[in-house]
Amino acid sequence: MNLEAIFAEWEADSAIDRTEIAEELRRLPKMHGKYWRFMIDERLRLRMLEAEMKCLKLEKSRFYLDGPDEDTSAKGWEYPIRGRILRSDAPLYMDADKEVQALDQKIALAKEKVALLESILHHIKDRGFHLRDIAAWVRFQAGG
Repeated sequence: MNLEAIFAEWEADSAIDRTEIAEELRRLPKMHGKYWRFMIDERLRLRMLEAEMKCLKLEKSRFYLDGPDEDTSAKGWEYPIRGRILRSDAPLYMDADKEVQALDQKIALAKEKVALLESILHHIKDRGFHLRDIAAWVRFQAGG
C-alpha cells in the first residue's frame, strides 16, 4: 500500500457525521482493526527491507573490499576504476552505492508509512473522546 492510498483511506474514514454520533462510535472498532492490519503489514514490510539491507551491505562490503567476482559481475555491479579500496574507505563507497541508496529510500518510505499509521491509530484511540465532546456540544446547543 502506498502513502497516497493510506491518505485516501484516512480521508474517507476520518469524516465525522455529526448527525449520527452513535453510528460513528460503532465504527470505531472496525476502523481500529482496519488500520492495525495496515500497520502490521507495513511493519513486516519494513522489517523485510531492513533484513534485505543487511544482506546487501554485507555483499557490497565484500565486493568493495575483495573486488569483483563472477556473481557480482553477473549482477552488473561496477567496481570503481581507482584500484583497490582501503577498508576504511569501504563504508563511503557503500553509502554512495546506487543499490544501497535505492533500498535506503524504500526503507525511509516504509518508516514514513509506519509513522503515519501510528498517528492515525493514535487519533482513532482519541476519537471516542472527540465524539463525546461533539455530543455534549449538540446537547448544549439544543438547550439540554
